[in-house]
Amino acid sequence: MLSHGLSFCDHETIERFQICEHAENWLSGKENKKLKLHADSVIPGNINAWQDKFIFSISFPEKQDWIKDLRKMRQKTHKGLTRVFQRWQNEKDRTFEDWYEEESMAFGRGILQTYIGHPVRLAKASVGRTKLTINYLFPPPSAILIHSIHDVFRKAEIQDLEIRPKTVEYLTFPSLKNVPFNKISSMLYAAMARKVAKGGRRTPPDPGFVTDVRMISVLLPYCDAMFIDNECHSYLSESPLSETISDYQTEIFSQNAKQDFLEYLDKIESEASARHLRKVKEVYGETCAEPYTTLYEK
Repeated sequence: MLSHGLSFCDHETIERFQICEHAENWLSGKENKKLKLHADSVIPGNINAWQDKFIFSISFPEKQDWIKDLRKMRQKTHKGLTRVFQRWQNEKDRTFEDWYEEESMAFGRGILQTYIGHPVRLAKASVGRTKLTINYLFPPPSAILIHSIHDVFRKAEIQDLEIRPKTVEYLTFPSLKNVPFNKISSMLYAAMARKVAKGGRRTPPDPGFVTDVRMISVLLPYCDAMFIDNECHSYLSESPLSETISDYQTEIFSQNAKQDFLEYLDKIESEASARHLRKVKEVYGETCAEPYTTLYEK
């Protein structure tokens, strides 16, 4: 409601945008070139336009099978992270750079493994060896990503016979760690690994941690400010993460810095010109400045 229906693209789409731009740079020998990270490119619609006064929305009930599959995948991911957490506890001699290198290079290999494994799973389901679900009927995000990389290579006039090996080369190339979402997420996991190895955390993170890392790493470069959970905020405040995210000039807040967030919002309001505020009231009415407190009423 606050954004009048405008929202970011899903995280797989934003990741694909970044990968494709980086792949173009990689082909031209400019793999370290900074990407064009503009919010307009990942938010369909005009975020700086006057919006309609009324919002009409319809809620469709979610299919139970979809919810069940989502929870199953969430639990599977959490179990995997728990196993890694247990390994981190015994890695006392490793450094932040070691964990960062491992995490950043795991993305490309993971994409390739998922892409190769999908036809195998589909074949098993087609002969009744596994249960056929809706997840088998559509290509996974890894397939869409790899096909997009193929399109980039074709536009660069790479021969069809060379596209597949070139894709493997690209997804295992060290410069992939320079892609913003991969760099930020890898550093967040490395920060947790460092804390775990030093005994600063003794229990695995909850299932929501993976989602937190994914959303922060994907959206941070496009935001003026983010309000996130306390744990991830603490990691982003540590070196070398703090130096890395400073390039994006994104203000970071959490519950522990709630007062700072309120002051940030007050500053935005106080700096609005009288002319602008008059125009806002002209478009949206005299009561437009009143907060939507009804959002929190049952």
